[in-house]
Amino acid sequence: MTAATSATAKTPLRFDWFATLWMIGIHGMTISTVFTEFSWLGLGIGFAFYCLTGVGITVGFHRLLSHRSFKASK
Repeated sequence: MTAATSATAKTPLRFDWFATLWMIGIHGMTISTVFTEFSWLGLGIGFAFYCLTGVGITVGFHRLLSHRSFKASK
């Protein structure tokens, strides 16, 4: 096998069960809130997590684009 051939060889994709079940669980819990009673505390906690998630995504994206020492898998 030459260098050009090995670079184009495709590796099989692995299915990440943990991430899949995590996403299904989070969205399932979100949908289940429709069947619960409204509370201002719950709304405030939800908004706080929404803000923290946005900051985390923004910081991660900034670090990926701005700092050469940061490596992320594709």
